[in-house]
Amino acid sequence: MPFHARDVKFRNFIVRLHTAPQSQQHYYLRFENAGAMNLPLTIFSAAALSEKINNEQLALGLYHGAILVMLVYNLFLFLSMRDASYLYYVLFNSGWVLAMLTLNGLAFQYLWPRSVWWANNSLLFFFCFAFLWGVQFGRSFLDTVHHTPGFDMVLRGLMVLAGLGMACALVAPYSLSVRLTNMIGMTSIVMWTNGLLCWRRGVRTARYYSVAWSALIAGIAILSLKNFGVLPHNTFTIWAPQCGSATEIVLLSFGLADRIRTLRRDKDQAEKALIETRLAMQDTMLKEVHHRVKNNLQVIASLLNLQANYVQDARALGMFKDSQQRVQSMALIHERLYHADDATRIDFTDYTRTLAAHLMSSYSPGSAVIALQLHVDHITLGIDTAVPCGLIIHELVANALKHAFPAGKPGEIRLVLRASGAARFMLLVSDNGIGFPPGMDFRHAASLGLRLVQTLTEQLDGTIEFQSNGGTTVTITFAELQYTQRG
Repeated sequence: MPFHARDVKFRNFIVRLHTAPQSQQHYYLRFENAGAMNLPLTIFSAAALSEKINNEQLALGLYHGAILVMLVYNLFLFLSMRDASYLYYVLFNSGWVLAMLTLNGLAFQYLWPRSVWWANNSLLFFFCFAFLWGVQFGRSFLDTVHHTPGFDMVLRGLMVLAGLGMACALVAPYSLSVRLTNMIGMTSIVMWTNGLLCWRRGVRTARYYSVAWSALIAGIAILSLKNFGVLPHNTFTIWAPQCGSATEIVLLSFGLADRIRTLRRDKDQAEKALIETRLAMQDTMLKEVHHRVKNNLQVIASLLNLQANYVQDARALGMFKDSQQRVQSMALIHERLYHADDATRIDFTDYTRTLAAHLMSSYSPGSAVIALQLHVDHITLGIDTAVPCGLIIHELVANALKHAFPAGKPGEIRLVLRASGAARFMLLVSDNGIGFPPGMDFRHAASLGLRLVQTLTEQLDGTIEFQSNGGTTVTITFAELQYTQRG
């Protein structure tokens, strides 16, 4: 009957008894139901009934409020993360809270008080609805397609069975629907078993799922056994589904939170791996660029060497040879970067030794009696600094080999490269040869090599000092260039 036809407007049936004190009265009640029937008849005084209602309303308010809070919270998580597991959990919770509201009479009292047919059939519908999305949530939450593919096929069958139960709740006789719904509820043991199997196979979130589902299954099983008349109708069996589902909500909340942490950790690891892959690809590409640049510079050096074979003028031939050596000194830098672990910085100590040995073997036959002393700190430089610095060393050492020791005169060339702190360096190249001609101003020298040294020193934001007293000493201080992104 419509809710307003009740004697007392309350979620359970309350009938007023008008019996005089110290008297007897016989009451006759007739009950009819298509399913299981529990008849807990209790007589209350007005005060006792009021206290019972207050306690129940408080407990029900806390229970349904907690479910609604988790429902809204996970809905926002779904909208922000677009993870389908949270949507399935929201649908499962929605079906469950509506089933509980229907079971305890609050839905009929507040949501559809005039719809008697829906009040009689909605409980079975919502139970099957919640079961369907609970299975789907478990499949998504545990990723059963990959971890337990055999169980996943069974879970798909349970979803079809739940859909059939929803349809029966709307069109089939209640006696058939209630038995089917109770059978569907008992099959939830399959979901619990699947959770244990996933836990055993190392699925991190399965531990929360298994324990949470254990509490819910216990509540559903107690409710089903009560409906079948196996268990009595008492406070424990009445509140078992609410207690089980409340425990399930708390534990699954921990599981979902752990899932967020796991997803964030996996995302961070994936991003780290992607960055490392990109850096490795960039390093490989950069090394390939250095390799190609080195090859192109060697081609240019070879072309200069071929062209020099057709030059008859000795001065022009020397210019060709100097240009060839400059190109090779730059090619040597790119060759070192190609073989280095870091394709952006070069071990300048090793490069200086190789360059000096190359220059000693390339210039003048008399260079065999010239000793080269190297004092180079362990220094690494970026390519923007290494190229001009290498060319400076090339020009100063080559100039000493060509001009400081005429007619095979023996001597010594000293090369010093030190780090002076704050990303600044000191380069010294000295010889004990004949020195510069008297009165020569190195800043206005006609030599291309000396002009190139001054230009490159300015490029390195450096200073240069020449001394010619019993030989020649060139001291250069410079800073490492900082690379800036070019737009």
